[in-house]
Amino acid sequence: MNRERIEHAAHERVHFHMKVGFTLFAAIAGLTVWRRLIYTNARNTPGWGYFVASLLMLGLTLFQGYLGGELVFADGSELRPPGKELNRLAKRGNARRRSLAERARKKAAENRARTAAIEAR
Repeated sequence: MNRERIEHAAHERVHFHMKVGFTLFAAIAGLTVWRRLIYTNARNTPGWGYFVASLLMLGLTLFQGYLGGELVFADGSELRPPGKELNRLAKRGNARRRSLAERARKKAAENRARTAAIEAR
């Protein structure tokens, strides 16, 4: 992240967004383990506790999305601005497509010449 482009308060919110993301990851992992334990035991229904925990995790996910949107659209924070690397990759991709198209044209010309030679016999 380019720290010079955003103010200190926005930078703090970026770190808060990251911490919420780690918490969300831990919550998803915890619910996964909890659900696995439920289905390996004799009791095959998750129950109200699991339901409430899932709703809390849903709320945390929505908050994470809202916070990320605010960071990008209100504060101007972004993961990486487009730059030379992106342009270099695009040019390399275009060159590859051009070379493939040239090979296809050459192959088509060879096939036409071969067909014309066969028809001439």
